[in-house]
Amino acid sequence: MIESIEVLIRNGIHITMNALILYPKRTAYINDKKYQITDSYLEELEEIIYLWKNEYGSSNTIDAEEFLVTVTTTKGKETFHGKGIFPHNYEALKELLSDQYD
Repeated sequence: MIESIEVLIRNGIHITMNALILYPKRTAYINDKKYQITDSYLEELEEIIYLWKNEYGSSNTIDAEEFLVTVTTTKGKETFHGKGIFPHNYEALKELLSDQYD
């Protein structure tokens, strides 16, 4: 069972997205703001990252966008990372998270 999902997205040293989604509380903290979220939101989030590989690699560009997603479950943690190289539905993750505060 998922307890939380943390998402950190940055360009160089500039953090563009910092999110913590707490499943039991149905709460998201996105860029220092608190939001109540629905079960359908959580399901969509899970569908986006469900088939991701743990590592997508790094491009040689210094200021390339980099993501780190950490999923904490009752069994442990799993991380997903990439810098300049992204899963096919990476933009869907960014869009889902940004929909909360736009």
